[in-house]
Amino acid sequence: MKIKFLLLLSFLSVSIIASAQIHKGAVMIGGYLSYSTHKSETNDTKTHAFNISPGAGIAVRDNLILGVDVLYHNALSDYGQGSKNEMNGFGGGVFLRKYAVIAKKFYLFGQGRIGTTFFDEEQNSISNAYKVKTTNINLSAYPGVAYSITPKLLLEAGFPDLLYAGYTSRKVTGTSNDKTTGFQVATSLSSGTPLSIGMRVLLNRR
Repeated sequence: MKIKFLLLLSFLSVSIIASAQIHKGAVMIGGYLSYSTHKSETNDTKTHAFNISPGAGIAVRDNLILGVDVLYHNALSDYGQGSKNEMNGFGGGVFLRKYAVIAKKFYLFGQGRIGTTFFDEEQNSISNAYKVKTTNINLSAYPGVAYSITPKLLLEAGFPDLLYAGYTSRKVTGTSNDKTTGFQVATSLSSGTPLSIGMRVLLNRR
């Protein structure tokens, strides 16, 4: 009886894992959209920030997604009396994401990504005006967890850029002219980066 029970549990576990697989050939789309606004209580500063990053990929093997993404970022800080700072950024990258089934409808995943981002920043004030052009080339990796709300819809949470390495080129023109380059290796845990929440849709999952 005990042997039969163990065999039944093993069969159920195999069945759950098999049915939860993201099979080779499945197409995945998703990304994130965010908007934030803040007003300082001590001065007239108002800040608005908008981010959008759609992406798409295909399962090149079971539970292994190869894809591309694009991103756009806009941030505006208004300090009052005609003084403001605005930043616009755009870019894209290639990512590889591996899922592992841990329970019915639950997955762990790890993602590696290489990408580039271009930023244009402009500062305008009575005493200081300048423009900054920044180029980032970066390699990042992070883990996360996903829950299958339906067979075709995943809710995900992860630590963006948990590990990060990047090259930055920055050029300032205006009141002062300067050009700098640098290389950075970092982890988002040191900066207290919160969890990111996103959705993924599987278009042709079996």
